[in-house]
Amino acid sequence: MKINEIKIKNYKGIESLRLEFDNGFRSNVVTLVGLNESGKTTILEAINDFYKLNRFEKNLDIIPKSRKGNFNDTVEIAFVCEITKEDTDLIDEFLHEHKLKYTSLPMNIEIRVRVYYRDSKYSMHKLGGEFVGEFKVRKGKSNKTVDFSSLEAVVEDFFWFIYDNLLPPVIYYPNFSETFPRAIYVEEDLTPIEGTLKNSYFTEVLTDILDSLEKGYELQTHIVDRIGVPDQEDSLNIVLNEMGKAITNAVFRNQDSPFFSTELLVRFKDRIISGKKVIEIKIYKDPEEYFPDQRSLGFRWFFAFVLFTEFRSKRKTDYGRRLFLLDEPASNLHSRAQEQALQILVNMSENNSLIYSTHSPHMIHPKWLEGVHIVINDAIKPSDGLSSEDSPTNVRTTPYRNFVAESLDQESYFKPILDCLEYRPSRLELVPKLIVVEGKGDFYCYSYFFTKQFIGEFDFRIYPSTGSTSSHFAVSMYLGWNRDFIVLLDSDHGGTSAKEKLLRKLGLVAEPFVYTLADVCETFNSYTLEDLIKEDVHKSIEVIGIEGNMSIKTKIARSFELLYATDHEFDFSDLVIARMRKVGDWLQNKLNQMEGRIVDVQ
Repeated sequence: MKINEIKIKNYKGIESLRLEFDNGFRSNVVTLVGLNESGKTTILEAINDFYKLNRFEKNLDIIPKSRKGNFNDTVEIAFVCEITKEDTDLIDEFLHEHKLKYTSLPMNIEIRVRVYYRDSKYSMHKLGGEFVGEFKVRKGKSNKTVDFSSLEAVVEDFFWFIYDNLLPPVIYYPNFSETFPRAIYVEEDLTPIEGTLKNSYFTEVLTDILDSLEKGYELQTHIVDRIGVPDQEDSLNIVLNEMGKAITNAVFRNQDSPFFSTELLVRFKDRIISGKKVIEIKIYKDPEEYFPDQRSLGFRWFFAFVLFTEFRSKRKTDYGRRLFLLDEPASNLHSRAQEQALQILVNMSENNSLIYSTHSPHMIHPKWLEGVHIVINDAIKPSDGLSSEDSPTNVRTTPYRNFVAESLDQESYFKPILDCLEYRPSRLELVPKLIVVEGKGDFYCYSYFFTKQFIGEFDFRIYPSTGSTSSHFAVSMYLGWNRDFIVLLDSDHGGTSAKEKLLRKLGLVAEPFVYTLADVCETFNSYTLEDLIKEDVHKSIEVIGIEGNMSIKTKIARSFELLYATDHEFDFSDLVIARMRKVGDWLQNKLNQMEGRIVDVQ
């Protein structure tokens, strides 16, 4: 099943919220953006608890804090899931066991757990849900169809069948930086071993690494049973060496890794400690060796992150697309390493779904803006960023696209993100050269050409304002930061008027940075971006499949958003390619001329 939406009610500080995956762009990623204590972790915990129903009986901490005195209500967590082709085969088998045959299936199923409390004490929990669309079945050999919802006894079993068999597995590791165990106990009987739960995580990782080798290796047969057996030592070492090579390639040989190295190696060693069989993981750099917990906090985080995500996604027993819940990934890494970690998330999202929280601007991907949710805790005082013990918490989320539309005082498409994170670059931080354009439609179009069509040719990034007249935020920001940038506007009446207005507002200091398409080339006088690509506009819209009652400008924006976000290939005409390359070359030359222009005043 594919998760389209998650609903949470009365869980800790959450009164009611919704997270959408299916936002019209089929995103596999939801990004939770907010300050510390905003409630990002609470959302991840609620989603994880949906899969751990036994926790509700023992854990009263999930009751809203402000209502703990006398809570007589329900805590609810629901997943709205889309039925896939693979699901229909299994659903058909379930119905067959109950002598039923479906004639129509709903598009989506909402599966929900309700936890009942009385006088702030746990009473019971119940699994149920509803069908979004028609669900009709036939009984036995009868031709008469009935509404499946009317078969109460079977419906209850059906939801448990969905819960146990069809829901995507959720993987939540709240902290990748915890101390690594120096010995992973690999035998089943771990009763006397301290940290049994943590040890079980690492034994599962060993199984995942073995699965990734795709040679039919099993932990018990090919490792545990061979430890301490002299005539099996060579066979054991072959498997351990292959496992070490797999992690070495993922952690140190991966170009996206912030710890890329051609000298470091990961090796596995088997030992017997106090009669227990164990596996050790060590880092080698000739002639020295280290346990992972002897390295830096940032390294420990990244090493564990790779083990628990990249290899976890190889598990053979998983059904469907996995959902990874990541709490503040890469928060212990510097900004450049965070960007590299973000690229690893991009790679993960190809075959998995992600919900991750962050308050770092370096962990927000422009491709995923449609899946960004701003997380706000009403108990946090804006003045100090701390939550008040006396104020009732209300953790709520707003989809970023709504946040922009509702925040009329926000002057840039990215500004709410920057405002929310209170971000300012350090003096030592490499801030990219920037091209400020007229909105997210222009952003996706220019970004597609300059990063996907002309790969590696240009050294700048595109930054969208919310329109031709609202560029002054980015201009003020980059002027204040003493960084190189260009504002590129259309050369039609709207663009030239916007240029004049911007220069009046900011003064002559901004004049060397603000241009229209007519400055790029006289041929582009009175051009808009749409004019640059007009020969291919209708073809691109048709190929991408943008439909609906919307303006041609909106359709163009949507088509390029999908082109940019999905890596869809499209053959543009030579004329359009030549125009866009002319624009890119002109921008790059201008930025190159600016280098060394500004002296940073202490």
